[in-house]
Amino acid sequence: MKKNISSILSSVFSKNNFTLRGISSNLFIVGFLLILISSGFSELFTIESDSSLNEKRTLEQKPKFKIKKTYPQEFEKYYNDNFGLRSLLVNWNSKIKIDYFKVSSDPESVLFGADGYLFHNSKSDSIYQSYSNQKLITEADLERIYKKQLGFKNTFAKSGIKYIVGFFPNKHSIYPEKLPFSMKLQIQKDTSFASKIVSYFDERNFQIIDVREDLLNGKDQGQLYLKFDTHWNALGAHVAYQAFFEQTFNEFNISPYDDTYFEIEYEEKRNGDLTSMMGVKKMTSYYDNKPIFKLKNKDLGFEKIATDGFPNATTITLNEKCGNTDTVIVFRDSYTSEMVQFLSLHFYKVVYIWDSKIDMDLVDKCEADIVMSLTVERYLGHFLR
Repeated sequence: MKKNISSILSSVFSKNNFTLRGISSNLFIVGFLLILISSGFSELFTIESDSSLNEKRTLEQKPKFKIKKTYPQEFEKYYNDNFGLRSLLVNWNSKIKIDYFKVSSDPESVLFGADGYLFHNSKSDSIYQSYSNQKLITEADLERIYKKQLGFKNTFAKSGIKYIVGFFPNKHSIYPEKLPFSMKLQIQKDTSFASKIVSYFDERNFQIIDVREDLLNGKDQGQLYLKFDTHWNALGAHVAYQAFFEQTFNEFNISPYDDTYFEIEYEEKRNGDLTSMMGVKKMTSYYDNKPIFKLKNKDLGFEKIATDGFPNATTITLNEKCGNTDTVIVFRDSYTSEMVQFLSLHFYKVVYIWDSKIDMDLVDKCEADIVMSLTVERYLGHFLR
């Protein structure tokens, strides 16, 4: 092998090859050879780029050597996931597709929409069924959800605890005009999973917090969702926060703070959970402006306190100047993260539990006056659990 490479290189750099055409073709040959040996060289000296990939899966582990028919296939799978400079090469491939051709490097998970918006599209995730309306909920499941939520409400009411349940919309629901054509074609029915649940509960006088219409009407205020992420931004969360307290005014008698109470700054954002799904750390040819809300009157603010004895990812806030002594426990997912800065302005103590399943022991532990169950639209199926 060494002799063959040596003879090739000798031929490449011979005097007869030093013409303009010869130089360009020779550089191509040398580049190709470097690519061939770079992988093994990086493995030998344990060199790897820091362009680690977030592939949302476990890479293949090296199989134990055994004389069997399937060993070559098992080793090939391992090598394909672990060869030298793999992260760097895959990252480069992704960046070229995204930056120069505006094409997703992982179209089964993420697609480009209009105006640089990225959209989650994985058929193995709940998002596909949520936005495509291809598998609507049955009447039997609607009744199950209703009885389960009514059971929580009645149980809490016996202890004098108020119960609030609601959801926050997918980016797809608020920006359908930005969806790529292929995703628009996948939407098969006019009525969504979320709309079915809301209508069923409305008919039975059970309120579910639904801020979709408010966000649709609020798009003239500015961009409400992050371009490179599945989540909304702080402006979208602020619109939802205002709608939340308008819809719960009879319960809490709380008036939300409008945008005049905040200074709004913007920072450049070039990544998000959707860029991670495509295998790139950040966009280089595109960027987003992320709004940051800062409360003008610090006396209205809250502090975060210790979460010892609570589940991981719990957030607890304390606001001694809010005007009440209510303790709230919120069972939530990542979508409520941007809401913390607004909701906690109005309650004495708020315990945010990063879990959609209501834990009655935690409710008792917090001595809660109010229980909230808040989730993103695509996870409404959790109500069936």
